[in-house]
Amino acid sequence: MLGDIEKIKQHFSTATKEEFARMGYENQQRFVDRAEDLFSRFFKQGLGNSHQSFSQDHGFIFAFQNQNNKLDILIANGSRLVYTAKDIVFVSNKNNVVLKIPDEIVCSNNGKSVILKKGNSS
Repeated sequence: MLGDIEKIKQHFSTATKEEFARMGYENQQRFVDRAEDLFSRFFKQGLGNSHQSFSQDHGFIFAFQNQNNKLDILIANGSRLVYTAKDIVFVSNKNNVVLKIPDEIVCSNNGKSVILKKGNSS
């Protein structure tokens, strides 16, 4: 799961015309049209196991419907990998790895690891 939508909504802000223009969109409607097109292409096979390729050199997004009818997401681009599910976030880039589970965060760099446990200050 990507997160609690109510918590995410607290961080929303309104985009200006200048921000849309900077991203290459004529206006807000062009942005919405493009987002809807991408969404349609990504989910054209339904919410089962689906994937979408960005382009020849940009990687893939895979979506898996879990038991709670939510989407687990896997994003792969070269040596970079991101996987997010209900209580798990895994990020990897070459020799750097971060795994976040409910009570721990595991960080690894070139074979050296640190485990941070929730509620522990030592």
